[in-house]
Amino acid sequence: MHMFSSASGSVGRTRQLVAALAVVLVTSLGVTACGSDDATTSVPLNADDEAALIVASDELVAVCAEGDHARLADLSGPGIQGRTRDQDNVFNGAVESVVVVDRIVAVDGDTATVAVTLDVTIGGESSEEERIWAYERVDDAWVLSSVPDCLFS
Repeated sequence: MHMFSSASGSVGRTRQLVAALAVVLVTSLGVTACGSDDATTSVPLNADDEAALIVASDELVAVCAEGDHARLADLSGPGIQGRTRDQDNVFNGAVESVVVVDRIVAVDGDTATVAVTLDVTIGGESSEEERIWAYERVDDAWVLSSVPDCLFS
């Protein structure tokens, strides 16, 4: 049985993830502040985007735990659907459970990142792993914009 849930995480891991996301956001804001005509404008995280990205990342956790190529392709944007459907080394298949320990959502226009800390159990052994997944908005839905790391150790 594969399970996933959300719980509060460790403060140290949270600070590391916040720092990594802050660098990304500051960098993108710096580009906007320079006055480039093609720079995107950062928008505040709204509750609808955050809720949709939490649902999308929960679905991805389940897909990673189950090793389901077809569902992974369904969660993927048009640029990566073929790669997620056909790539054999996306999953390791021996996952007993995956629990979301912590999650940080950051949105910048039509792109977003979700940083997750996961408690992964394989062969009776649990380990904490971190992932940062990239999303893009396509037709008002959040889909993966890069092939996610679903291989757990």
